[in-house]
Amino acid sequence: MTRAVEATAALATAYAHRFDGAVVAGAPPRIGVVGGDLARQLVLAAGALPMRLWHPGVHASDEAARLLGATDAASAAVLTGFLGGSFDGLAGVVVCNDCQASLRLFYVLRELRERGRLTMPVHLFDLQRGGRAPTRAFNRFQFERLVGVLTAWTGNAITEEGLADAAADELALGAALRRLTAARRAHGATLSGTTALHAFGVAASLPPRDSAALIDAVVETTVERADIVRTVADSEHEPPLRLLVSGSTHPDDELSRFIERGDRARIVGDDHGTGEGAWLGVAAASGTDIVEGLLALHEARPPESATATIVARVEWMRRHTSDTGADAVLVLTRRHDEAPLWDFPALRRALAADGIPAELLRSIDDGAGDAMTAIDAALVRLRAGVARASHERARP
Repeated sequence: MTRAVEATAALATAYAHRFDGAVVAGAPPRIGVVGGDLARQLVLAAGALPMRLWHPGVHASDEAARLLGATDAASAAVLTGFLGGSFDGLAGVVVCNDCQASLRLFYVLRELRERGRLTMPVHLFDLQRGGRAPTRAFNRFQFERLVGVLTAWTGNAITEEGLADAAADELALGAALRRLTAARRAHGATLSGTTALHAFGVAASLPPRDSAALIDAVVETTVERADIVRTVADSEHEPPLRLLVSGSTHPDDELSRFIERGDRARIVGDDHGTGEGAWLGVAAASGTDIVEGLLALHEARPPESATATIVARVEWMRRHTSDTGADAVLVLTRRHDEAPLWDFPALRRALAADGIPAELLRSIDDGAGDAMTAIDAALVRLRAGVARASHERARP
């Protein structure tokens, strides 16, 4: 058990300190990333490290709230970090236009840069969804322009050798994340959703090889301890509710830890941008048209609430829920993050037809105590819904 505890603790520590490297002198240049559309392979090939930016545990300053207006609290917290100098060591910041909150943040950061209040350059990566010819041409321009920006920021040309090395590292990370995903899906598994959240957070901010090593250590020790823990759990406790969590991103692990408290639930899957929905561990083959390869990878990404049709989103979520083996779905949204609300009614009906109950909790960031109380009640309702569905299936 000791090796498992040590591996999980090492991953949790790396997660908690994943932003410390933003200001380490002598380290490879780090590119801050806002949003989830960045092609990490290009940043790695430029000799830099992409670092997905969050500012967890921080409330938005009055200035950040005034500059951004009514927008997602996580974006306001990131702006607070910029205003306070937390990210001054970055070589540049790429803001992805994946939602309105990110776009608002870009405009504010650009203005701060022009006024001399921001120490690093800022670039908007405006990647669109869809595979039609005009969209592909626009996205190709976005990728080609990003190559020039990264070269200017790092002083390193993006070469075939660099692309090949970056692809190898990123694909190795992707393989580690797939092993982790398989481990959390297994019935009777001991790998928690909180640990999986740590893994995706580390993968989005630390060097790929370091992240893969931390993740694989957790997976290996989880497999070793599974039979022991499963025997104890099966004999003494009701099995945890197998849960798929959807909705807003998770800048920290507070909600995951609370959901899984006392082993009452186990998050076996998710689809938000800080979990399995993150664009991590993929790369285009070197020696070919690298942009064409990245375009194909982008077009193959799962549909998201903010950019996909309700029909596409619901169909994909039904498949994803089935793949995870989840008993129920919990959708958590922050205030001003309205996209997940659009498809929830249709999603709830579709999942009900599959015998899967679903709950939606809105504005979970308005009050910590109220949010936890709401989650408690939602988990009770979901477990009751699972019992009803099981009873219906058992009826002749």
